[in-house]
This record gives sequence, structure tokens and C-alpha cells, in this order.
Amino acid sequence: MKLSDSEEENEFFTTFNGEFDARLSDVSVASGVRTEKGTVAGAARFLCGIKAKYNKDLMRKLSEGMILAVRNFKSEQMERYTLMEISRFWPEHFGLKGVSESLYYPIQREIIEQSVKDWDKDDASTMMVRINAVPINYDLIIENNCLVFENGWTFPLIGEKVWILNKSTIGYLFNKEVLKDLLDKETVTIKDWKDYEEKVANSKPEINPRIGKIQMFTGEEIPLLVNFEDLIRYHFGVFAFTGGGKSNLVANLIRKAFLHKDNIKVIIFDISCEYIVLLLDLLSKEKSAKIIVDREVKNSEELYKSIVKPKAFEKEEIKNKIIEKLNGLISSKKIKVLDLAEKKTYQRLLTFLEKVKEDNSDKPYYFVFDQWIDFLQKYLEEEGKELESLISPEELDEIADEFDKILEKNQIKTTDRRYAPQNIPPILKGWATTLKPAEEKKENVITVDEILGSLESDEKEVIVLNIPDPEKIRNLAITITTEILSRRKREFKISPFILFVFDEAQEFIKSLDKARGKEKDCSEAIEDLSRHGRKYGLGVCISTQRIAHLNTNVLQQLHTYFIGTLPRPYDRGYVSDVCTIDRDILDKTLEFGKGEWIVSSNSATGIPNVPIFIKADNTEEVLLNFLRISS
Repeated sequence: MKLSDSEEENEFFTTFNGEFDARLSDVSVASGVRTEKGTVAGAARFLCGIKAKYNKDLMRKLSEGMILAVRNFKSEQMERYTLMEISRFWPEHFGLKGVSESLYYPIQREIIEQSVKDWDKDDASTMMVRINAVPINYDLIIENNCLVFENGWTFPLIGEKVWILNKSTIGYLFNKEVLKDLLDKETVTIKDWKDYEEKVANSKPEINPRIGKIQMFTGEEIPLLVNFEDLIRYHFGVFAFTGGGKSNLVANLIRKAFLHKDNIKVIIFDISCEYIVLLLDLLSKEKSAKIIVDREVKNSEELYKSIVKPKAFEKEEIKNKIIEKLNGLISSKKIKVLDLAEKKTYQRLLTFLEKVKEDNSDKPYYFVFDQWIDFLQKYLEEEGKELESLISPEELDEIADEFDKILEKNQIKTTDRRYAPQNIPPILKGWATTLKPAEEKKENVITVDEILGSLESDEKEVIVLNIPDPEKIRNLAITITTEILSRRKREFKISPFILFVFDEAQEFIKSLDKARGKEKDCSEAIEDLSRHGRKYGLGVCISTQRIAHLNTNVLQQLHTYFIGTLPRPYDRGYVSDVCTIDRDILDKTLEFGKGEWIVSSNSATGIPNVPIFIKADNTEEVLLNFLRISS
């Protein structure tokens, strides 16, 4: 299907009714540094220069992120186009180009003043629109009126007409891989996409899985879908300056994933105490939801005062409705008080031994850990104990003595207790002195072991750890991430998927060269989770305003990035390198309003590693609707 130059519109492209009349003027090798044509990240090998006839309305309609198509050298019987993304555009006046600093000033001024009138004319002999575009490493093939997107770079024909992909083609391009899963089809057509888009338009979150709208065409809504399994399993990050809507977006992603994915669990390390309100609808509706606090809550008014609310929710009418819902959470026994009294289970002891064994795999007495683990498993069988059974101080002392006997049988001296494995029995005896006797537990109290047991169950659930104390919540993060990863490794279990959400991530994954003590332990534990978790169905979400302070080993494990306003050049530069996003596209984030994001993903979106401008769905609107309906 060959398109003629005079053809203004067709099924797949648009020229804004002839207003966009452009040609590819040059293709240059990208150097990866800031030039007149913009800064290009490492993945973009070429920069494409485009020249379009000037049109005032065109300047209003063009936007960064639009996808352009230019016929390339592989075009024969079928039409084949190289796809590229607009990174920058600007108008150019030929008369102003001739004005130099050496020119007599009054003449300069007169030329500049005269040019103002020209901008209202569509005079192609005086003005044009310059566009820089970055190849997205995909070809578009049109054959028998069907679209195929093929990965790879093909050199475009210089001088060829440039087309803009229209609304339907953009929706199909960015969503087709996700649509295959939703419709359970091996292949989907652009008609399938149009039918699906019409079906879910303006529907409730329970029906519509979109996470936001692609921002490309003024007045047009193009939903963006993501593969929630890949989003969770392969980790994602949310980065924006204060007030950019990070928590709002994370809550929206959790809600949509929870509503549209069956085998999922979410645990939120909520140090800023925001998610009780931001997920109030989900917490109220889901029977398995748990909110864990670090102190007794007397009533819903006290709980309301202790949590952070969006500014719009501070009005008296909305406040009363929130308190009513919080009261419902308390009466349904979803609010639990964390019991941090020192307790140990056989499961925790086994995990500890396996971790120390892994850390000492290069030591000469490595084999003794296997003997200890074998002894412990036989001990459990003989005593009729379960892995989740609590260990008493007397039992720990007995196990420590047996471990010493095993060391002696292997002729390992126990006089020097500085190193493993000789130091393990004294550590166990130290545990025994800190254990508190079992007491009758209150109904609203939950232990760390019960949280771990809940995460191991097959029940779909969301858990919010509403704990503002950095030290307490870091200790919890270390214990929970280490234990769950260890148990999944032991059982080689990948389902249900568990998403670990670390809001204010700088408190949890601090840069290793700056972290000390528990801060470093926490950063290393989450790094371990991010490195190995995907193999066992464990995903990580990190949300922060300052990338420079984070453990870069964790950042490098993320497959999906949501990027909001980042005012610091270092942060934008780092994201440009890691996500391979053109720097000029990232600079566009400085103009973003609240809820506007660039999404780039290696696995969760319909097309990998292509930055997409979106307006995320607003969690506050969902909550207001929930409060109105429920009242």
C-alpha cells in the first residue's frame, strides 16, 4: 500500500489535515554529548533532522514524544517505515538567521520587529519548523492493510516524506503486547485495539486496567496498559521531586494491579504514613487487608490525626467520611498492632543458618552447616515441632550445645569463637537470653512471624506497614525481605507474586558508601531481593525524590521507570544513561505538572524501551468517588 505525497490522511497516519508537510533532511551519528541537535543517550546511534513547512496551528499541535514514520531502504512490495520519536522542535525564521551581532543595531531591531507579523502567516518561503527525532529502533511494516512492528534499525530515505502515527496506531503500538494477554489471543489487529478501547473508555477502575492516558494529541485520550505481572516481577521505580505525585501514582499502580491480577500480594513499607488514605477503598473492600501500626490506636479520630492526607481531603465533610471509613477498618479488625518482642521460630533459625552458610561458602569448615541443618530437621521431626513453632530459651540452649558437639566430632576447635562456624553456638545462647516467655496474645496484636506466615499464604492481600520510626521499619524490612527470599529459594516457589513497596526509598536503600550499621544492612538486604527476587516471584517498587542518594546496584535491577519532574541535572543525567532516554526528552519533565510522567519499560509496556508521555489516573478522584458512593 503506497502512500502518495498528496495524501493527507489514511488509516494509520495523520498530517493534521495537511498542516504537517515535512521531509527528512539529514541523519547524523549520535555522539552521546550535548550538541546543537540535543543530547542523545547511548542507545540512540543516530539523530534525524526533519524540516517542515511552517504553520502556526502546527506549532500548537506538535509535541515531544510524537512518533514519526519515514519510508526506508527495505521498502519494496510492502511499505516499510523507520519509526522515530520527536525529542525537540522549534520554529525558524530565515530573516532572523541572517541577523548577526556585527550588524548595525537599529537594523537588527527593525528585522526582529518585522518578524513578529510573519509568525501569523503560513509563509513557507520565510519560515519553517525544525524537528529533531530519535529512532526508537523499530520498523513499521504495512502489508495488506495490516501493521507489523519489527525490532531493529533501518536507515531511512533522506528526502522522504515524514508521517505522524495517528491516535489509533499509537494506541495499538504501545498496547498490542499487553492486549494479547488481556484478550488471550496470539495476535491482535488494530481493529481489536479500537474495539477494546471503546469498551473500557470511561469505565470504573475495576473494569478499566489502564494506568493513565498517553499525552500526544490535544483533546484525544489514548489509554496506556501495562503487563502487571512483568511490572511487579521485574521491579519498577517512581522518581520525581517533592509534590510530583509519587505516592498518588504508586497507589494507583497498586490498586490497578490488585484489581486486575489474581495471584498477587502487596506489602507497603509506609514510613510517611500516606497509604492508609490513598488506598482507603482497597483496604475497606478487601477482607484480607491488614494495616499494621507500631502502637495501640484508641479510636478512628486518633488514627486520622496520625496519618498524612492529601490537601484536598482536609475539608470537614471529607474528613468525617474518612473517619467513618477508618472506624470501619477498626471494627473489622483490620488494624493490627505490631509486637516487636523478641521471638524466634525454627523457621527463623533455619533461615539464619542458611544465610551464614551462604556467606561462608569459601571457608574450610563450610560443610558443618549442612550437618547442623540436618540435625535441626531431625530434631523437629523427633520433637513433633513445626517450622513456625516458637523456640523456647531452653530449646535454644539445647540446640547450641548439640551444635558444639557436632563441631567437636569434626575436630573443630571451639576455643576461638571469633569466626563462623565456631561463633554460631554462642550467638544462639545469646538469643536465648533475650527471648521473652510466651504471653497470651491480644486479638489485635500481630507478630513478625505472623506477617511472614501471611505473606507465605496463597491468599490475595495488601498489607500496609504504617510505621513512621525509621529504625523500626528498617529492621522490619531487613527481616521480612531476607526471610521471604530465603523461604522462596528453599521451596523454589514463584506464586503468588509479592510486591515490596519502599516509599521514601532513600530511607531503605541508601548508597552503600554513605550507609552505616542497620542502614547498610537494609540496603544490602533489598539489593539482594532485587537481584534474586524475580526468579521467585518477588518484585520491588522504589519511590524517591533523589536518585543520587540511592544504592545504584538496586536501581540497575529496575526494568520499568516512571519519571516525573527532576530539577537536578545529575538525576536527569543518571536516568538518561540507565533508561537510554534522550536528554532533551528528559528535560521536558521540567515542564510537567502534577501527575504527568514519562514511562519507559523493558518488559511491562507494549513496546520496550520507548519513552511514553502520560497523564496518570488520579487516585484522589477514585477515593472521592468511593467516599461519595459509599456514603
